[in-house]
Amino acid sequence: MPSDRQLIDSQGPRFRWQLAVCDGDVTAARHLPTADGSTYFTTADFGLTSYDAGEDGCSPERVVSAYCKRVDPDRSYQDLLASVQQTLGETATDRREVVA
Repeated sequence: MPSDRQLIDSQGPRFRWQLAVCDGDVTAARHLPTADGSTYFTTADFGLTSYDAGEDGCSPERVVSAYCKRVDPDRSYQDLLASVQQTLGETATDRREVVA
């Protein structure tokens, strides 16, 4: 079954970071073709351990914050979060608590 993946933002070949909503989960990920592998910040439960790069089970706000911090601290957190929330179909009354 194909997943419903919508790319919110991408930082191209130099950084290789992407922010996406996939099947209702928000994920910021970097994939390197080296031994360092991938780094994930996601709302999904990937079962990551303290030995893995990144965090799982995060709030959408934490994922967007981690993405901005690693890609460009001057990126508009509010604009990216608004895009994520719009993609998730959230309304002002049912947004998740902000945890940054």
